[in-house]
Amino acid sequence: MLEVESIEVLRGPQGTLYGAGAEAGAINITTKKPHNQTQGKVSVVIGNDKKRRYALNASTLIIEDQLYLSFVVKHDEKEGYIKNLISGNMMNDKESQYGKLYLLYIPY
Repeated sequence: MLEVESIEVLRGPQGTLYGAGAEAGAINITTKKPHNQTQGKVSVVIGNDKKRRYALNASTLIIEDQLYLSFVVKHDEKEGYIKNLISGNMMNDKESQYGKLYLLYIPY
């Protein structure tokens, strides 16, 4: 998860706040909202088994105090750890992409 502002863990029935499906509790994850200041972040992680993670997120305004744009792009890949004895290749490689676009409009 990227651009997380807060995480709340609520125990017990939460039907009044979150509906009938929250009988045992709820986890409420709030993401950051874009604002008038343009900002961004680039992240690169390199680890064992050829693990690579690239992330880019940015937030900017389009119309001041009214229209905002935020986006997140993430790419994960990792080489597998199971060796195929016949071919000699590593198996169960993992690769995933993630993206989120957030457009916030606040009418006057």
